[in-house]
Amino acid sequence: MNKFKVRRIVFVLAFLAALTGAAVTFPFVPLPVLVFFLLSSIFAVWREFKSLKGDVVDRRILNVLALTGMVLLLSKISLENLIIPITSILMFLLSVKFIEDKKSRDFYQMLALSLFQFAAGSVFLFSIRFLFLFVLEAFLIISATVLLSFQTLEDEIVLSVKELGYIFGFSVVFFFVSLPLTLFFFFVLPRTETPLVDIGMKSQIGVTGFTNTVAPGQVSSIQQIDTVFMRVKTEKLPFSPYFRAITYERFINCRWFHIPLNSEDRETVKGRTVRETVILEPYGYRNLPMIDVPLSIGLKNVRRDNGCFFLNRPVTERIRYGGISVLTDIIKERLSKRERSFYLQLPDMPEVRKFVKKMFGNVSKADMPEAILVFFRRNFSYTLDNLPSSVENFLFKDHRGSCEYFASAAAIIFRLKGIPARLVGGFYGGEYNPYGGYYIVKDKNAHVWVEYYEDGGWHRFEPTFGQIGKAKRTGNRRQAGADGGRINLPERMRLILDALNYYWINFVINYDFSMQIQAAMKMRTRFPEIFRLTIRSVTPLNNDILIYIISLGLMLFLFVLFIKTRRTVIDEFYDLMGQMGYERLKNEPLEVFVKRIDDENLRKKAEEFVKIYEEKFYRDEPVCCVTVDRLRNILKNLKEDHLH
Repeated sequence: MNKFKVRRIVFVLAFLAALTGAAVTFPFVPLPVLVFFLLSSIFAVWREFKSLKGDVVDRRILNVLALTGMVLLLSKISLENLIIPITSILMFLLSVKFIEDKKSRDFYQMLALSLFQFAAGSVFLFSIRFLFLFVLEAFLIISATVLLSFQTLEDEIVLSVKELGYIFGFSVVFFFVSLPLTLFFFFVLPRTETPLVDIGMKSQIGVTGFTNTVAPGQVSSIQQIDTVFMRVKTEKLPFSPYFRAITYERFINCRWFHIPLNSEDRETVKGRTVRETVILEPYGYRNLPMIDVPLSIGLKNVRRDNGCFFLNRPVTERIRYGGISVLTDIIKERLSKRERSFYLQLPDMPEVRKFVKKMFGNVSKADMPEAILVFFRRNFSYTLDNLPSSVENFLFKDHRGSCEYFASAAAIIFRLKGIPARLVGGFYGGEYNPYGGYYIVKDKNAHVWVEYYEDGGWHRFEPTFGQIGKAKRTGNRRQAGADGGRINLPERMRLILDALNYYWINFVINYDFSMQIQAAMKMRTRFPEIFRLTIRSVTPLNNDILIYIISLGLMLFLFVLFIKTRRTVIDEFYDLMGQMGYERLKNEPLEVFVKRIDDENLRKKAEEFVKIYEEKFYRDEPVCCVTVDRLRNILKNLKEDHLH
C-alpha cells in the first residue's frame, strides 16, 4: 500500500493556500514584492523536492530582511493608501517564510499569513470567483491544519491513501457543517448603509462617454471596450432596447453640452411600461441609465431632467436601483417660443449652412427625417477607426464616422432646417441572459442618437444603424433573437457563470441594512410567534453594560467620522485652485474647469494633474501610491509657483 509523508503533503497544501491567498492581489502589489514572492516560491519548491535540511540563509539575516521590508512598506501607508501596503507586507512575510527551513510552527505561520492575505484580497475581488477561491482556501487550510496535528506528534510520519482520504473527507465535512453557521451570522449580524471602515482603497472606476459634454470621437473610444457597465434585470423585450442616460442641448466648439432644463413637469410619456432593476458599476458620473424613457426610480437624492435621472453625487461604487420605464419613440412636451429658439441655436457655420441649403433646400420639414437617412445611406460609412477631427470633415471630406458623428451631423442639419433637435446619450442593445433574466450592457454598447421636435413631441431619430448593416433597421429597434438560434455550450456556460455572478453581487455584495429589514419583516409575517417569544425573553440591561455599549458606540462613531472627513488629493487640488482665484462650478467637468485658467503655465500643470487623475481614477485600473505621489508633486509645484 502506498504511503505518503505528511510533511510533504502539508508543504503542498500550505504552498497552494499561499498562492490562492496571494493570487487576487498580484495586480496590485508593487513589482519588487511580487518578484520576490515568485522567486522565493520557486526556491521553496526546489528545496522541498530536493529534501534539503537546515536554513540556507541564517534566520537572523531573514529576520533583519523581514523587519526592513516591513518598515519600508509601512512607510507607504496613508488613509488613502492603506490596503495595498498591508497586502504587500503579508506577501513579503510569506516570501520570507518560503525561504526558511520549515517546522510545524512555520507551517502554522504560513497558513495564518495566507488566511490574512486572502482576507485582504476580498477588497479587490467582488465577483463570484471569490466564493470559489474561498471554498478552495478553506479546504486547503483545514486539511493542512489537521495534517499538522499528526506531524506535531512525529515529524516523519507517513499515512496511507485511505487514511489521507479520511482526513480530506473530514475537511470537506467540517467546512460544510460550519457553512450554515457562517451564513446565519452573515445574514443576521447588523449591517450599515455604508462600510464602517471604508478606507485605504479607491473604488475602481470604469470608463464612460457620459459626461456633461460629448465630442465627436469620444463615444467611439468607449465602444471598443468589452467591460460590463451595468446589468438590467427585466423581461426579455422583442427588440434591442435603448438605455437613456443624458441629453445634449447646446453645440459649441464642436462639442455638445448638457444644459439642465427641469422639463419633467411638462413631459407626457405614453406607451408600454416595464419594470427594471439596474446594477450599475462605478464609473465616476451622476447619470443613472434606464430603459428607453424612464418614468420613475426607486432611489433617493435624484433629479429628473429631459427624461433622464441624475444622482446628487458621482457613482463611485456599485449601486442598485429599481424603476419603471416606458417603451416609446415619442415624448410629448410643450415648448415655448423661447425654448424652440434654444433648440435651434448653433455657432456660425457658413460652410455647413451652404451645404444644407444645397442638399436639403427643397425638402419639406415633414420629409427631412427620411431625406437625412437616404443621404447618409448613400454617401457615408460607419467606422470606429481613423475618425475625422470634426463634424465638418465628416460631412465634406471623410464621409465616415461613428454614431456621434452621424447623430451630431443629423442634429445640426435639423436645426439649420428650423427643426428643434438634441442629442441623447446612453446605450443600445446588450446581451440578454436567460439564466438570470437580465441584460448585460457593456461599454461597447455606448450609443448616441437624435431626438427632433415635431407635432408637440420629441421623436427618436436613428441616423446610424443604416450604415452598420441591414440587421439594424433605420428608425426602428432591431429585432433580437428572431432567428431562434440555439446557444452553443461555451456561450451557455459563460451566461450561467455571469448569472451566478449577478446573484452573488445582488444578494451578497449588495446585501445591506435595508435588505435585512425586508427579510426580518417577511420572517415576522410568516412566524409571528417566534418574534413574540423573543421580545418576551429580552431582559433589561444593567447600567454598567449599557454605559459600555454607549461608550463603544461613541468611539466607533468618532472613528468613522474621522475616516469619512479625510481629505483626498482631488480636494487639495480644488482648495489650491480656489486660493489662486479659480473656483469650480457645480457639476462642472474637470476638463472644462481647467480650460478656464488664464495663466498658461498654471493651466498646463493643472491639465497634467487632471490627465493623470482621470487616467487612473476613471479607468478600470488599480490605484497605487505612485500615482498619488505624482499628483502630490504636481500640487507641490503649483504651490511653489503660487508663492513666488
